[in-house]
Amino acid sequence: MEPLAHMPKSTPGVDDLVEALMNSAGHINILLLHMSQVHRATGHPDADPPMIVLRGLLRGTLAQLADRFALTDLQAATKIVNRAMAIAEHEIILVSPDLFDDEDEDEDDR
Repeated sequence: MEPLAHMPKSTPGVDDLVEALMNSAGHINILLLHMSQVHRATGHPDADPPMIVLRGLLRGTLAQLADRFALTDLQAATKIVNRAMAIAEHEIILVSPDLFDDEDEDEDDR
């Protein structure tokens, strides 16, 4: 069998969306990991949680997109990303969370 022969055929537009989602997820995860590590290390009780800080940073940084794209384009992009993630969440199930509970119990029995 050819490597990756089991993968679906290329779909124009969707392939680019997948690459953009994977790229952005990687960058956002790196940012969030770094911010979480700093948050834990500093231990400031009044500091906002990293997700709230990151949301604010992204809103401020990406605000310039409103100058380059029409509102309808931004809304269409948002709709597509949200729908893509809803489909992925529904269709891609790696392991049922219930299985983790059983596995932990099995380890305790040993």
